[in-house]
Amino acid sequence: MTGMTVALLLCLALTLAGCSTSAPHTADEADSSQSASSEDKTAIERYKMIVPLSWDVSSSYIVGEQGKAGLWGTCGECVIANTLNLVTDSAYTEADIVDYVTQRKLCDPTSGGMTMDDMLAVYKQLLPRNSMAAHVSAWEDAPTITAMANLLDKGIILNVSVYGEMMREGGHTGEGDVYGSHWIVVHCADRAADGSVLGFWIIDSSSTIEYLTAEELSNIYYGHDGTTILDPSCIEVFGWKYRTLVTTGE
Repeated sequence: MTGMTVALLLCLALTLAGCSTSAPHTADEADSSQSASSEDKTAIERYKMIVPLSWDVSSSYIVGEQGKAGLWGTCGECVIANTLNLVTDSAYTEADIVDYVTQRKLCDPTSGGMTMDDMLAVYKQLLPRNSMAAHVSAWEDAPTITAMANLLDKGIILNVSVYGEMMREGGHTGEGDVYGSHWIVVHCADRAADGSVLGFWIIDSSSTIEYLTAEELSNIYYGHDGTTILDPSCIEVFGWKYRTLVTTGE
């Protein structure tokens, strides 16, 4: 067998095994698809077998205010920074993420505003490869409030799109159809003794709000009292920062 034949057979074997010798994609080349890849789905299935460590917000570096990096619409950058800091023990600042996305044209250059595709592209580049991933569930596929709590209980951090004006100003009525205008991190569900969902612990870069009742989150996620939010959206960030489930038989 010639050397060329061996090389070709080796190349074929690597391809069939799903191996790649190509360099990582840049952020500009990141896939913007909102549907979970086969790798994502495998990772989600693996979640059912493990129990997460709690996310320790108190010991993590948290960006609590946006607009300090020269742009005013940077809730997306702050959400990314806070999510990465929680799940990877990093210390990203607002300015770090603003610099990253502006250099790669993954935001509105005048405001800093980011689309979901922009946010996914950043996660694809900055989350540890083969161990963490981000996936969008939006519109008719968006998780319900109860589903959010269930995801959080599995250790999945959520980036949730809400109607920011309603959140900050206590509610608007009769506005008709609107779109989500603000992103927050939702990192823990609060449950009653019977398991019902009472509320959620959040990180918000445009207010000092740290907790929302289930009703309050529903209102700013779906709308209420004459205001309908057309695009409920949620980015689920999941990975392997977990301990093995130990059963006691109880």
